[in-house]
Amino acid sequence: MMKAAREIAVLRLPSTETSKLRQRLTVIRRRLETHNRLEESRVYKWSSFFDEKTIAELRESLRHELKNLPPRFAESRNSEGEEISR
Repeated sequence: MMKAAREIAVLRLPSTETSKLRQRLTVIRRRLETHNRLEESRVYKWSSFFDEKTIAELRESLRHELKNLPPRFAESRNSEGEEISR
C-alpha cells in the first residue's frame, strides 16, 4: 500500500511520465491480485480450525479494530468493516 501511495503522489507532479507510472501501477495491481487470490484460497479457510468461542472473540477484536481505524480509512467503512457506498 505504501508503494501505491507513493505512485499516486507522483501523479500530482507536473513532470509525471505516465508510461513509467502506468508500468509501476500495473506491477502493484498484479501483486494485489496475487495477494487476494492467496487470501481467498487459503486464509479464509482457517476459520474452520477455530471453535465458536474463539471465532466470537476474533470477531469482537476485529470490530474493535475497525471502530478505531485512522480517519482516512474510517470514513468509507461502517463498524462491521463493510464499505459504505456514496
